[in-house]
Amino acid sequence: MDIIRAGLNDTDVFSKDELDFGGCCFFSVDKAFRYFFRIKGREATLFANTKQYISQAIEKFLFYSSFITSIKDEGGQTLITRTRNEPYLS
Repeated sequence: MDIIRAGLNDTDVFSKDELDFGGCCFFSVDKAFRYFFRIKGREATLFANTKQYISQAIEKFLFYSSFITSIKDEGGQTLITRTRNEPYLS
């Protein structure tokens, strides 16, 4: 599944508040799946409406956010950890 970074005009998929976070919003080509990353320092929390294609969404997010060292899901479970600027390998 191809995951796309949301632009400022993608208000049919994300709220304006979510889009204001910048490179934190991603969705599937068919717009059925959405992934929002909330950044706090070097950590991010992933909010998604599905568990499908999580690794692809994380990979795309880390391409734009190389400073992130860990990502957790909204329940607090660690999804990935890495050193700064380390490539993400699913």
